[in-house]
Amino acid sequence: MQLTAIVLAQTEKAAPSQPEQRTTISRVRPRPKPITGPVFIPDPTTKDMQPLVKEAIEKARKSVLDQPTKSSAWTGLGATCDAHGLYDCAEFAYARAFELDPSDYRNPYLQAVVLDVTGREPKKALELYERAYALAPPYPPILWRWAKALERSGRADKALELYFQSTELGQPLAIGHRSAGQLLMSAARHAEAELHLKQSLAIAPGDGATHAALAQLYRRMNKRKLSKLHAAKAKEFEPVVDVPDPLRDKMRSLAVDSATLMFRAKNAIGAGDFASATPLFELCERALPNDSKIQVYLATCYRATDRPDKAITHAKRALTLNPDNLSAILELAAASAIKGEIDNATKYYEHAQRLNPNNVRIDTWMADVFIKASYNNLGILAMERGQRKGEVGAHAHWMWGVALTENDDTYEAIEHFKKAIEANANFTNAYYSLGLAYESLDRLDDAIEQYKLAGALDRNHLAAQRLDMLGIEVP
Repeated sequence: MQLTAIVLAQTEKAAPSQPEQRTTISRVRPRPKPITGPVFIPDPTTKDMQPLVKEAIEKARKSVLDQPTKSSAWTGLGATCDAHGLYDCAEFAYARAFELDPSDYRNPYLQAVVLDVTGREPKKALELYERAYALAPPYPPILWRWAKALERSGRADKALELYFQSTELGQPLAIGHRSAGQLLMSAARHAEAELHLKQSLAIAPGDGATHAALAQLYRRMNKRKLSKLHAAKAKEFEPVVDVPDPLRDKMRSLAVDSATLMFRAKNAIGAGDFASATPLFELCERALPNDSKIQVYLATCYRATDRPDKAITHAKRALTLNPDNLSAILELAAASAIKGEIDNATKYYEHAQRLNPNNVRIDTWMADVFIKASYNNLGILAMERGQRKGEVGAHAHWMWGVALTENDDTYEAIEHFKKAIEANANFTNAYYSLGLAYESLDRLDDAIEQYKLAGALDRNHLAAQRLDMLGIEVP
């Protein structure tokens, strides 16, 4: 890392007086102090970085060059470097920001985390956590990370005290209880450990790591049945509990490397938020313009947000990069169907089948596309083709039933709605659709039974509204 020296000509002033050393941590907020002497601005090498990362680093550095005495500019540089793993630059920038404004707890805290992440200067990290806590409003992540650092340094009693405090700041902190429970277990304080681990589980019942800790605790307490129960749950659930940390989240949001952007974009798609995913994939495309998978993701996002022309453009670009990209071919088929270009949609569908003739999902996926585009007969044919290859699944049976209902083939539709429910007993839409089908045949009692089943699964579902219209209470 190159260092550029900039001399700041400023009048020297006495440093603010330090508060008395007491047993309790002082929460006096020092006033900003001027910096005299040479100031170094980190200049990390950006030669081999992705263009977006290089731009972000250069922009943050320019902000410091333009305003070298502004604490927020240094914090911005530190956070940008931190987000991209440039920890030397990040630590230096956070430290400089804290020198310029000793009243801002964020900089010593973020610097301490960098030292923790890199495993450097553990004693300095502890000092920075303490200083950050002295300045900060109630902020559980500082206490929890400080406690974790103390635990690593062998100061278990102080760490336990801080874990307890982290859970008493007005918001449930599952990881604080879990960490306290694990530390108590290591000290053979089993009853207290059980209490905290159970409190953690009450906040986050699906956390695999807490179940694993309870399994270990009950094994030590010779409660084998409970140990086996939680060991099984530990295998079933992933570790999901982490410390909620808005400051670190804000720092991470500055990351613009393709891997991070891709992770965020995929999460957005997983949540059904295609509108938010689209600009993230567009940034990924800037970083990796020849990645066919990114082109397919863009095609998916544009199709899902009713922009079929753009979807087709990106799907075709994906095929240029990889002519046998099955997902790109299916996106072309789907976008063509949305545009009403049914001949093109069928052509691409048949192309996909030739590439993978035994794939049931191609048929059910295209059937779904056709039915949503109101080409019910084509959708039914695709479903029939898929069923000849194997089981088509709950969603496919439901969509098949929807298409048959719209074609006034209600009796056969009912059979498919029933098959959907057999495949997935919690399929709310299938119960509701079955109820509508029964009601259309004047089988009101049967319809009400299905609406009640759907309403029991989701009280906000249309089935509940239908029951209300019929003057029947939702179960």
